[in-house]
Amino acid sequence: MHNAPSLSVLRSRLGLTQQKLSEVAGISRRTVAGIEAGERPNLLLSSLESLARALSTDTGSVLAAVTESGRVRRPKRKAKRSRKAVRP
Repeated sequence: MHNAPSLSVLRSRLGLTQQKLSEVAGISRRTVAGIEAGERPNLLLSSLESLARALSTDTGSVLAAVTESGRVRRPKRKAKRSRKAVRP
């Protein structure tokens, strides 16, 4: 799927705000905003299915919308803590 529309484009075509989409899909507005910003690389299948139903499309189209644009980023790795022994 080349040049898939982004989630925000799919949402806008239906005249939905992030808030309205989140209400219809049953997920938080913060999650919708995070997906659109590419900050939610680990999406649940249930979230993709809910978004697809809310956008009147299939799950594959929603998945393409959040991945094809290249906006899904890998999560940042947390720095390892050093475990230095504390001696009395």
